[in-house]
Amino acid sequence: MRRGRADARGQAKWELLRLGVAARFERGGRTEDIARYLRVTARSVRRWRHAWHTGGPEALRARGPMAVERLSPAQWERLGRELKRGPLAYGFKDESQGCSPKRITLVIGRLFHVGYTIQGAPPRFERAGAYAAGAGAGRGGHRGMKAEV
Repeated sequence: MRRGRADARGQAKWELLRLGVAARFERGGRTEDIARYLRVTARSVRRWRHAWHTGGPEALRARGPMAVERLSPAQWERLGRELKRGPLAYGFKDESQGCSPKRITLVIGRLFHVGYTIQGAPPRFERAGAYAAGAGAGRGGHRGMKAEV
């Protein structure tokens, strides 16, 4: 399970954590102890230590988002309107699955010519409000969700 967040709040949280680690490095804290305290891998702490050693505390600052958002806010709004039309509007014969992540990625591809992976799509859809959480409970998690935007 991922612990971090791709949004600005999550990045700020991890940046503060890394900057706090700089003080531990200055006091000579052991990599394994720091990793255990922060519940991160020793490899991450070694990477941070190397960055700190070569560039000081400034090197531990966040460098911005890891990826540029592929859809604009206006496109997310349009997607929400399109999903309200239902699966039959896009040629899906079985309406029982509603707006599954697989179907939503296909609709995004058809509308905007942009690709999303099925695994990476649900968190972005939830942040954009493309569908309500809480419908599917099994391994699929997001099956059967209806568009709400």
